[in-house]
Amino acid sequence: MPEAISFRPDWSDTIMESNDLVISSQQKPLEWQGPVSASGLRFGGILGHVYTDLMTAFAQGTIIRDDAPDDASNLMKLRKQRIDFLFLQDHAVQYYLHRHPALMADLYISKSKRNSKPHQLKIMLRVRNEADKSAILLIINRMPQDAEWQSILKRYGLGI
Repeated sequence: MPEAISFRPDWSDTIMESNDLVISSQQKPLEWQGPVSASGLRFGGILGHVYTDLMTAFAQGTIIRDDAPDDASNLMKLRKQRIDFLFLQDHAVQYYLHRHPALMADLYISKSKRNSKPHQLKIMLRVRNEADKSAILLIINRMPQDAEWQSILKRYGLGI
């Protein structure tokens, strides 16, 4: 049996922030004003993901959920009008625009975001040794100025 972890992990500072964007087709653009604005529409979800803000609408049948294994599959379903809208993080939108622009062609991005404040991406540090933890935090804090990190972000269309 593994040893129980008896210490509390620390978190890094925010590495990236992201917003959930509401994507629909230009033929049937959806301006997001919460679940009520999508009444009668078919939502493209990710298999196994919980959408707490849509649970009531799913249960009442006012929004129909149609899952796919990943974002790319949902984008293809949206392009074929098999779903009416989906949620996609802004970083994923940047990635698809950069690496797979055909998937994003003729799609509409709502002016209103799904979330009211950005999600913060942080790294959880489960390091007992304080010197190791400090070294890792120093690397993380230097990432915005690190040329290799910037090159990786640029490769995926995520130049920050």
